[in-house]
Amino acid sequence: MDITLKTLTPLWTGGVDGTMDRLHETGLIGSLRWWYEVIVRGLGGYACDPTGDNHCEYDPQKPAPPEKQLCAACYLFGCTGWQRKFKLIILDESRNLFSIQPKKDGLAENIMMVWQFIQLRPIDDEEKWLLYQAVHIASNYGVIGGRTPRKPQGNKKVGGDSGLFTIENESGIPQEIDKERVMKWLKIGQFRRVTHEEWPDLRWFFFIQKQHLKRKKINELLGLSEDGKKQISHNGFQKALRGKIGVSKKIFSFEKPPGRMWGYLPNQILRERTISYLRENLGIQAENIKNGQEVLHEL
Repeated sequence: MDITLKTLTPLWTGGVDGTMDRLHETGLIGSLRWWYEVIVRGLGGYACDPTGDNHCEYDPQKPAPPEKQLCAACYLFGCTGWQRKFKLIILDESRNLFSIQPKKDGLAENIMMVWQFIQLRPIDDEEKWLLYQAVHIASNYGVIGGRTPRKPQGNKKVGGDSGLFTIENESGIPQEIDKERVMKWLKIGQFRRVTHEEWPDLRWFFFIQKQHLKRKKINELLGLSEDGKKQISHNGFQKALRGKIGVSKKIFSFEKPPGRMWGYLPNQILRERTISYLRENLGIQAENIKNGQEVLHEL
């Protein structure tokens, strides 16, 4: 499976000592896994948090087959005792190994690259479909890589946009697979069942196109003072968006024209309250808002 991409903003994939010496495939794979998990949960499947206490591990000494010990995400992306099923190779437009050096803030915008997914062990068509949808949704609504949030705290300069990209071409995508078949594949009981209401689920996301919020408005949405230092509201949806003390990791806003914003809540009720607040208090137009269930319906 090959997907040709173009960066719309700088792209950050991490590196040693907080610098980015090259394009790191592991940083991209980490982003893809996150979106893959989100879609799996949104379709009614189960995906663990690989950084949490209840993550998957495969023990070949146990009688249960791998799929019974692993969630749907670990089955493809790997975990302790279980190798990832694919290798990601990054190529340039001429299909040579990617060698463009990043700048201080990451790989520059308007760079073309080809993501080539090389199969290392058998991959189900349903997994290929989900993997492509992870790239597709990140392209149309989200981001990839690191350093993506516009930091809404204090009076410091807000970080620039990062991680926006567009799909230019694709090949090797399973054409005979549809969403219903994937949902059945996820739910037939073959995978380890593990979930948590706080883990991101695409159904409870909201996406905004053609508009964005600046720092002070983001702080207002989070129920914080203008400088982001003090909580002034304890509404349920605002507490959920704030998450842990510090920079919110549940809301993302991008100024790059035409503008983009997205975030997620733990359930439908809090998502709808957030959308109502965006419309009634922050000037976000209804026609520019789409919820995660609508995005899933389009797949």
